[in-house]
Amino acid sequence: MSFVSNMLTVFIQVVILAVMIAVGFFGDRIGYFTEAAAKLSNNLLFYIITPCVIINSFLNIEFTAQNLKGLLIAAGCAVLLHLLGMVFSKFLFNKGDGDKNAVYKYACMYGNMGYMGLPLSKAVLDVTSGAGDMGVFYCSCAVIVFNIFCFTHGVTVMEKERKKSFDLKTLIINPGTIGVIIGLPLFLLKIRLPQVLATPVSSIGSMNTPLAMIMLGTYLSRADLKSAFSQKNIYITALVKLLVTPLLLIFAFWLMGIRGVLMIAVSVFVSAPTATNTAMFAAKYERDTALASSVCGFTTLLSIITMPFCVALGILLSL
Repeated sequence: MSFVSNMLTVFIQVVILAVMIAVGFFGDRIGYFTEAAAKLSNNLLFYIITPCVIINSFLNIEFTAQNLKGLLIAAGCAVLLHLLGMVFSKFLFNKGDGDKNAVYKYACMYGNMGYMGLPLSKAVLDVTSGAGDMGVFYCSCAVIVFNIFCFTHGVTVMEKERKKSFDLKTLIINPGTIGVIIGLPLFLLKIRLPQVLATPVSSIGSMNTPLAMIMLGTYLSRADLKSAFSQKNIYITALVKLLVTPLLLIFAFWLMGIRGVLMIAVSVFVSAPTATNTAMFAAKYERDTALASSVCGFTTLLSIITMPFCVALGILLSL
């Protein structure tokens, strides 16, 4: 397939997610499924559905030395992603309003790997190679790296008073960690769950994409996107998060010799827009929540254009 064909394939998958987001957006506007209702669903998605997605990916992948190597490489790629984001955020947002800079730093570094990365990696790889579960398998490792950075460095960015570097309980009890803690031993020991357990895990996990996208739509419905167009730092954040960082890393990974399904999977999670939990962290640590919602909404909308380009490039370089 040509670059344009690959870009169109990814674009269609992103548009499918965008349609689900639109359902949440208009559902909130007409009062059928509001942001308040979405927040009530957050724990269901966060602690039950997302771990099921990750566990199911481990159950559907055969343990081989090559797959284990790929898992470790995916983790290394995710570490590089966050370290590069840390460098950019440190040097770009040091002057001006501290509350706003905290949001920009966080938004520049942390991407929506779980709610967009997991479903998009599955969708794209199902279409391009029939290896959707392998895409989730690799992306799930990036999610746990995200959580480690998020609940350590991310907390220090958002905290106004540095009382402690991180909350160990929160670091351990999060969807990425829970899913991997359960799924990884099953993968390593080649254990297959009986159908009476495997089917519910698979069925619950299948709720991830529609529910996550609909919930994101309700958040975007309340975001002040108009203000985003008047703030220079939002454009800088979007440029770095959606183009500069992913393009640098995709070419770097190609130079390192990463190819195949792994290359496509990492191109998905490095090009994800700003994480939706940016607004949640901003609220928790009394930062600018309106700005956080705007940055998240702005980068998510732009990602409809940037993600197809970046992932199509990853597909081209995966050959």
